Amino acid sequence: MGRAVFSRRISAALTLTLALASCGGADDGAPLQVSFAARLGAAPFACGTVYQGVGTTAASVLVEDFRMFISNVRTLDAAGAEHPVKLVPDQKWQSESVALLDFENATGPCGELGTPEMNTSIRGMSSAKAISGLRFRLGVPESEAHQNVGLAKAPLNLGSMFWGWQAGYKFLRVDFRSMGTAPEAPGTQWLIHVGSTGCQSAASTVAPTTTCARPNRAEVTLLGWEPSKTVVVDLSALLSTANVLMNTKATAPGCMSDANDPECQLVFAGLGLEPSTGQCAGACAGQRLFRAE
Repeated sequence: MGRAVFSRRISAALTLTLALASCGGADDGAPLQVSFAARLGAAPFACGTVYQGVGTTAASVLVEDFRMFISNVRTLDAAGAEHPVKLVPDQKWQSESVALLDFENATGPCGELGTPEMNTSIRGMSSAKAISGLRFRLGVPESEAHQNVGLAKAPLNLGSMFWGWQAGYKFLRVDFRSMGTAPEAPGTQWLIHVGSTGCQSAASTVAPTTTCARPNRAEVTLLGWEPSKTVVVDLSALLSTANVLMNTKATAPGCMSDANDPECQLVFAGLGLEPSTGQCAGACAGQRLFRAE
C-alpha cells in the first residue's frame, strides 16, 4: 500500500472516530429528550401568577423561584432493568453528570435572583431498546456537591443555587409567599431549599472530607413513562399536607432542610425522604412532586 493511500485511510478513520465521539459514540444509543412541565395542580407555572387552593388551608400563593438539579438519569426497560442516560453537555444547562431545570424567567416576582432563560428538558443518549419507565435523582452528585461555585462549570456556576462550600448546592429551590386579602398584601414567606445537611468541615468555606450525615437526594421512579410523555413537577402535590399560611416559631421560613423543622418534615415526606436520615424511605416511593403524563 502506498504511503499516500495509507495516510488517507488513517485520516478517514480518525475523522469517523471524531464524528462518532461528537454525537455520543456508536455504543451510546439513540438521542433522548425528557420534557418537564412545572405546574400547581392543573395550572401551568408562570412567574407573577397567583395560584389558589394550595395546602391544607387552600391558600393563595405567589411563586418567586422554581429551579432544581437533576442527576443520575436512567431509563427502564420492560423488565425493569436500568439503562444509564448519558447527558450531552451544552455549557449552559447540563454537564456530563448534572442538569439544571429552570422554570422561572426573571419576570415580576421572579426578577430578584432569576434568569431570563428557561430550561424545561434534559437531553442525552440512551441505549434502551424499549423504554417503559424513567428514574433520576433530585440533587447534585456528592463528588461535585461541595466546590467553589465561582470556578465551577455550568450548570453548577449559579450562586443562587448554592449555600456554601460546607453545605454545598441547593438541589431544589422554590420560593413563594402565601397571599393576604389582595396581591399587594403578601402573607407568610415560604422557602423550600433542599440540600445536604449535617456536613462537617473545618469552616463554612471548606468542603467536607466525609459524606454529609443527611444527603437528602430523592430518588424518583416513574413507571410507565416513555419519551412521548411529560414529567410533571407539581408544587401543589408536594405541599398538599402543609399549611403554608403559617410557619413554626423560631424556625426558618418554610423548609431549609433542617430535619427538626416541622415544615421540613412535611416537605421531605412529599419527596419520599426520611427527615432524620436524609435517605429514601421505601425507595422514595412516597414522593409526589413528580409524575408522568
